[in-house]
Amino acid sequence: MFILESWFQFLVLLGRILLPSTLFSNGEDAYQISAGELQHIRSSTSQKDLLAIFNRINIPRPVGSSGHTEVRKFIVNFLKNLTWDVEFDSFSDQTIVGNVTFHNIIARLKPERPKNFLLACHYESKLMDDFLGSTDSAMPCSIILKIAESLTKYIERQCRADVGLKLVFFDGEEAFREWTSTDSLYGSRHLAAKWDQPDANGSRELSRIKLMILLDLIGASESRIPYYEYRSSQFYGILKHLQDVMGRNNLLRGSKNGRRAYFGDAAPDVFIQDDHLPFWERNVPVLHLIPTPFPKCWHSSEDNASIIDWDVSLDLLNLMEAFFRVTLHLIE
Repeated sequence: MFILESWFQFLVLLGRILLPSTLFSNGEDAYQISAGELQHIRSSTSQKDLLAIFNRINIPRPVGSSGHTEVRKFIVNFLKNLTWDVEFDSFSDQTIVGNVTFHNIIARLKPERPKNFLLACHYESKLMDDFLGSTDSAMPCSIILKIAESLTKYIERQCRADVGLKLVFFDGEEAFREWTSTDSLYGSRHLAAKWDQPDANGSRELSRIKLMILLDLIGASESRIPYYEYRSSQFYGILKHLQDVMGRNNLLRGSKNGRRAYFGDAAPDVFIQDDHLPFWERNVPVLHLIPTPFPKCWHSSEDNASIIDWDVSLDLLNLMEAFFRVTLHLIE
């Protein structure tokens, strides 16, 4: 078995054959992807490409700062250049530091589908001296933008008719001072409440979310992401299976033998407050992709570009792209 598997891997890397497709089953969904297609996803991404996006976001960007405006404009222009429709959910809120205006960024590709995967992160950085927030959340933003860049052409021409992809970059996730229920999650609390209101036809935008996938604290070497009980076990299982297939075929960069595990642990007994909560409290299924324990650099000046493990970041980018390829049926 080992020798035969090695020959198959060798031929896949040469592009001469495709290994038999890996079949996933998720209730009403059925999708498949081959090891050859996973190899193509891996070879289509590079540190240089991801770094170019990351460098535009990895600047001080607390709410209301010039860096905050610069990053918001970059995200919007990047997506518009990919032909995504972009809108703002802008609002003002009374905070512990006074009245502050926030801008959530929402992006979608036409045509609209009845349901959407909602891929999200926050884009502002915490108001702290010498704080960049490279994992929190410059790298999550960069990964989402790169996913959008990679998938746009496939979504436009062959995405399933019933489910699409929507992006949200939340503003105001961080507390201005100490984390409380009112000094945190400004953008996600506002958007979840807004989307919970019925429209003229009596339907709610929240009801159109098939699954919310939230990325946070991504990019450091210590990136073990357990499963949190938010009614998304089947989707977490897809990521774990993709990881196993890529590992067996030496397609993960983060380990010399390709067997590094990012997914697979049971969640520790912790309760993490993050942008998913206002949605989860309104019965939206959530796949929360955040490592536990948090990176050692969390909320410190050490959360800068030097903490980024590029092999880990590229692995997670590839796994997320493969996840959407199979769940949205974007197979070449």
